[in-house]
Amino acid sequence: MKSHTLKSVVLAILIMLAMVIACSDNSTDSNGKPEGDPDDAAFLAAKQVMDDADQVLRGAYIIMWIDFRKTTYAAPDPPEYHSSSGYWYNSDTQTDGTAIMTLVDSFRLWHGGTPVQYADSALLTKIEGGFHINGVNAPTFDTAITNHELTLIGAAGDVYAGENITGNSTGDYHVNEYSDIEGHAEIGTCLIRADLISESNDVMSLDIWDIVIDDSLPDDGNFTEAGMISITPLDPQYSVESGNPWSSNTAFEGGIILTTIYENTSNKWTVVDTIDTSK
Repeated sequence: MKSHTLKSVVLAILIMLAMVIACSDNSTDSNGKPEGDPDDAAFLAAKQVMDDADQVLRGAYIIMWIDFRKTTYAAPDPPEYHSSSGYWYNSDTQTDGTAIMTLVDSFRLWHGGTPVQYADSALLTKIEGGFHINGVNAPTFDTAITNHELTLIGAAGDVYAGENITGNSTGDYHVNEYSDIEGHAEIGTCLIRADLISESNDVMSLDIWDIVIDDSLPDDGNFTEAGMISITPLDPQYSVESGNPWSSNTAFEGGIILTTIYENTSNKWTVVDTIDTSK
């Protein structure tokens, strides 16, 4: 895969883009966890790495869709078909300065209950695939590894058009990242390690995602993550909560609003973001 869209996706994963938009109050929720401090360093680090995992998941959907379209339009450098499994496979390596990412993805096309090599646009009802990336930044040895299994399901005709699709995903995300915690410049660089399991169930329009990755959301659905995250400041005078279990649950509404609840063992943080559709 050599497309501009793919490059923007994989480089975004390596660069570890994250939005920090927090709003909270001092209330206590039904399970007894109070709202945490939105400026808490441990929360900001955990949010950063969980948001990165969300970017990876969205990128996986897009790349699988690009490969499928490559196959149907016989574009240059198409994936390779394996008749024994019924899957198309593709692998690629992307570099940006000292950052290197290796990507392997695969997908299989279905007409109802039958896998096919080439899909008829009027009969395609499901795309299923697998997705693996391994990224490293040589100077600091930051690493990011993820594996996802994906399915895109819809009515015949809708799947090919990229409309009214239900997307399901399960996977894992592992990161070993030297990063500054946004909002806490005095702490300096921290080593953030995370091992997360993710799952999604979204209704989406993939044609929109293909055009603008960072300014679009699934129409409706949920994205959950859970796992261990540790934060170790390189400056020994600072101490940040380390080795705690964290989880997040993001609910998408109408393609423009997402509400995420982040939790550790003692607190929760509620973050609401709205996408500006007037751009």
